[in-house]
Amino acid sequence: MEILYKLIRHKYGWLVCAADGQDGVPPSSLQECLPLFGKKSVLDAGIVHHYNVCDNSFGHVVFAITSDSKAWRKEIEDSLSALHPTTRWWYGTDVGKSSAVIFSVLSLKTGYSGQAEVAKEFGEGCVPLDSDDLGRCLRLLERFPDWKKDLYKVSEAYPNTAWPKIVERWQELKTADSNRQNEILIEINESR
Repeated sequence: MEILYKLIRHKYGWLVCAADGQDGVPPSSLQECLPLFGKKSVLDAGIVHHYNVCDNSFGHVVFAITSDSKAWRKEIEDSLSALHPTTRWWYGTDVGKSSAVIFSVLSLKTGYSGQAEVAKEFGEGCVPLDSDDLGRCLRLLERFPDWKKDLYKVSEAYPNTAWPKIVERWQELKTADSNRQNEILIEINESR
């Protein structure tokens, strides 16, 4: 028998995981499992990130499907409360590739760089492409307010990306509504 994927039940939803030795799942996996999920279920990439960076016995998690994202995320955040703040952020549910870039550059200055190299590899120089992505960056800097003054270091670390222009327009991005943030990010990324 060939195992195509694993389905793990959690009290707040489901994890769809790759079969042992695989990185992904067949495209049909979500459709096959659809009858199990509630009508108000959503995919939550933050929960996926948490399980993939923490030790878990499930293997590679591809999807987290839940109708109560808020409760599942709170459970995860509560389970991390005893960890160092930077570790808690990295193992948490509000991590994206562009926020990982900021984290990899600026966490080194805290003297606690346990996840900096892993975050650097995960982010691979990515820049925020939309307001959701930018939101994770903004919340990261709210979580570590001392890092705000050093945001220019991200531009220095990634000068051949859109980071220099994004940092230059950071205040404007920070105060804009999500539609305007998307417009600015599209403009910056298209001008490269």
